[in-house]
Amino acid sequence: MRLLIIIFIFLFSGCGDKVQQPWRDSSISSYEAYKRSFLRGDKVGVRFNYEATKKEAKSSLHLATLLRLYLAEYGLEMASLNYDFENEQIDKILNLEPDPKLKAYFSFLNGDFSINKDLLPKKYQKLVGYIKDNKLDKLAPTIKGMKDPVSAIISTSITLHYVHKSKPLYQEAIERISFYGYKGLISKWTQSYIEYLKSINDNEEIKIYKNKLELIQSDSE
Repeated sequence: MRLLIIIFIFLFSGCGDKVQQPWRDSSISSYEAYKRSFLRGDKVGVRFNYEATKKEAKSSLHLATLLRLYLAEYGLEMASLNYDFENEQIDKILNLEPDPKLKAYFSFLNGDFSINKDLLPKKYQKLVGYIKDNKLDKLAPTIKGMKDPVSAIISTSITLHYVHKSKPLYQEAIERISFYGYKGLISKWTQSYIEYLKSINDNEEIKIYKNKLELIQSDSE
């Protein structure tokens, strides 16, 4: 139970009610193992940590905790540009326990910006406000100002898919991913950027990022 709540707090703190409990170092370490495995592309580690965590949540019979796990998982899938991710359990749980803040975060992940932005964690509110006002020039600087790298990458992914594509958005995300060593994300983001560059005929930039991608892929072999 503690582990799942930690996942919720770290990935989208501010959604739902805050929980005050003493956290043990072992719980934090377990969460970090799950998140680190995903971001670094360790599929075995992701599966092991996620399944163990989900089992704890289900055994607790606490639907809100299980919902937070599913939303955390959804957020990481968005960070990895997986727009085909589906989890029918999210809708089912929201119908049973319609938490406005968790529902708003779910809508944000789905690219629904008609929501009341004040229900979102503060780190996303300014971005959604600019999207609503169609101030596209403000999107990249706003995301760049986000301190949490995972939140910034999730925000960039959502913006690229549902709102607007630009070189600054891609470049900032790839720079963060590279800086933090997120090997599980770098190839997909670089490939996606190359496809975007092809659509705008930026051949010089394509050459640069194709060379980078070859280096990335050779290092992972």
